[in-house]
Amino acid sequence: MREHLDQTDRRLVKLLSQDAQLGVNRLAEKMAVSVPTVRMRLRNLLDRNLLKIVGLLNLTERPELISAIVGINAQGRGRARELAQRIAELPFVNSASVVTGRFDIIVDVTVAGDVADLYRV
Repeated sequence: MREHLDQTDRRLVKLLSQDAQLGVNRLAEKMAVSVPTVRMRLRNLLDRNLLKIVGLLNLTERPELISAIVGINAQGRGRARELAQRIAELPFVNSASVVTGRFDIIVDVTVAGDVADLYRV
């Protein structure tokens, strides 16, 4: 069953995607809701595994790193989810998502080196 995000949840996620370091007091202020509301909704999103808060590298400060979005087609029907989970465990993969369209899986990767290093991984 698909989980539904209401307008308040979507606003919370949007604010966190812009700055994941915002505290609950500042989030509540920006959303014009109470601090307990933000805490409850944040906990609920995390508990339901609908929100994942992660740190990202600032690639402008790390010129030796290169990032790319890679499209992959899974061989065989129904294998995309399993393959995406296995790909997501690789050390240079930031995320792997099952999608619809031209590709079955979209992968965000970061490697040290240059474009040739992307092809090696």
